[in-house]
Amino acid sequence: MTTTARVFIDGQFRTADQVQPVIEAATGEPLGDGASATEADIDAAVAAARAALPGWRSTSPDHRAEILNAFAVALHQRARGTDELVTRENGMPMALSRGANGSFPAALLRYYAQLITETVIEEIRPSAIGHTIVRREPVGVVAAIVPWNYPQALAAFKLA
Repeated sequence: MTTTARVFIDGQFRTADQVQPVIEAATGEPLGDGASATEADIDAAVAAARAALPGWRSTSPDHRAEILNAFAVALHQRARGTDELVTRENGMPMALSRGANGSFPAALLRYYAQLITETVIEEIRPSAIGHTIVRREPVGVVAAIVPWNYPQALAAFKLA
């Protein structure tokens, strides 16, 4: 299974300038190519995210939850193929991969979507000398490095 390695930046796929071979754990044979983002790719992704941030920041919690739930549905629909692919890449037993890389990421996104709608955006907390205002809001662009051993689950934790 060889496909063109792509990066996803600013809402569209682009052919990757740098690729890394992906080897099947069980056979040592080539499985495909993985995209490696270049510095220019990262700069473009950060610029796109920063441009979108004011819109995301002003998006209502209910709409943010809808977006996470839609993402959960998309991951759930791909779960069966994703768990197999991760097992082929890193050698994880299928029984473990079905949950960790198949069903769990979608469940985690749904959980955080629910938290978005249930968590108070701003609250006043008493302290010894007055009070503190705690306000939860998006603050900016972040980078997330996902380890190889539980890629889907750990990516979902970071994204959600």
